[in-house]
Amino acid sequence: MPLQVELKGLHSPDGDWRDFRPDEGDCFGFFLQAMVGPSGVLSEESFDFTVCTPKWLQIRCREQGPLWGHGLLIVDGYDPAKIETEIRKLIARCAGETWEQCAAGLSRFGHWEFADYQS
Repeated sequence: MPLQVELKGLHSPDGDWRDFRPDEGDCFGFFLQAMVGPSGVLSEESFDFTVCTPKWLQIRCREQGPLWGHGLLIVDGYDPAKIETEIRKLIARCAGETWEQCAAGLSRFGHWEFADYQS
């Protein structure tokens, strides 16, 4: 039977991400951590994303050169409810028999704090 996992919370070290108001609605990027763990257990681990718009990425590419895409949630505008919904949908798709299997699936999209990048 697959392990049930859930979103335990969303956090940005930059401040209250739900109250964030970008200067330009179509050009922003901010760091967001999804705290995820097995359902019904007081345990959570961080999966990190940069939430950004295509225009923000375009400007970064122009300024810095090519960028890799791991850990990006690309949106067309700032809508906290849509951002949370997309993260919840991602978590619902990542199933496994163990936490490690579920976390490995999630780590294909976000940076997992305990990922073993050596293997």
